[in-house]
Amino acid sequence: MLEISQKDVEILPNLPALDPRLEKTMLAFLHSRGSELTSREYARTGREFLGFAFQDMQSISELSRDHLILYQKWLKTRGQAQKTILKKMSAVSSLCRHLAHEGFIERDLSYGLKRPRSDNKRETADFSDDEVRRLFAALDGKRKSFTSHRALLAVGFYTGLRSAEIRHLKVRNLAEVKGHRILSLRIKGDKPHEIPLNPFAFRCITEHIERLGELGLDVKNPEQWLFPSLSPIRNQPISATALEKILKNLVKNSGIRCSTVRRYSPHSMRATLAGHLLNVVEAPLDQVQRTLGHSSPATTIKYNKREADHDKNPVYRIEY
Repeated sequence: MLEISQKDVEILPNLPALDPRLEKTMLAFLHSRGSELTSREYARTGREFLGFAFQDMQSISELSRDHLILYQKWLKTRGQAQKTILKKMSAVSSLCRHLAHEGFIERDLSYGLKRPRSDNKRETADFSDDEVRRLFAALDGKRKSFTSHRALLAVGFYTGLRSAEIRHLKVRNLAEVKGHRILSLRIKGDKPHEIPLNPFAFRCITEHIERLGELGLDVKNPEQWLFPSLSPIRNQPISATALEKILKNLVKNSGIRCSTVRRYSPHSMRATLAGHLLNVVEAPLDQVQRTLGHSSPATTIKYNKREADHDKNPVYRIEY
């Protein structure tokens, strides 16, 4: 029998209209998502969607296709990117299929629903090596947030972890294997992943943990978040919005110019690592693939934004 734990309650939609049977159905749905990160992303979307839908209904049985259409339009009016809308609607579709299967609604309301086009005209850009140095130089060593922000950048640029993977790291994810300091965690797709820590990144993380201890956090607790919310100090991981804001402020302070076509986000750090390893370090593709945790080398190649640079174009080596 499925039991509801306090941890589960934290990711359930906080809605009074959810009766106990529906709560357990929602939990079964979330726990079937494969990984904790995916469950939490689906929980956020589920909370948002049901909160939107319950504005004009009293019971889940009143849920209709119109709610999905209006929710999708509402996401668009909020200025969310098409890729984000696609991800959220995919979560909502999965939820609807589950609710229909469990008999809460008559049918899968998402079947045949038109989704926004997936082409993204604003490319997630990577940083050049010089821009990475400028970002670290833009950190203000006099600010209380210095060690935290530097450690975030170090993990992003030196491990290539995704935003959610960085934000949900815990002290227990730090480990040592055969003399190598590593991060051991489960990444997208619930895959086990180990990434060695560059000495600079390890030093940044160590000094950050020391600072957390000075702030009164229990850094000896393996379940302590590695990057907790510090403004104010709360026992929860830093939010995606906060991480993006930190990076965007550093981009601005370092004088890096943004483009209407290319945008910078925390995912830019992952793309930057891929490009640096493939083009500067000239590491073999299979090694870079393992570092990023990709199932296919084709995915790793897509991350290589620098292959479009003209500096190494072979036309400059033509000798007729």
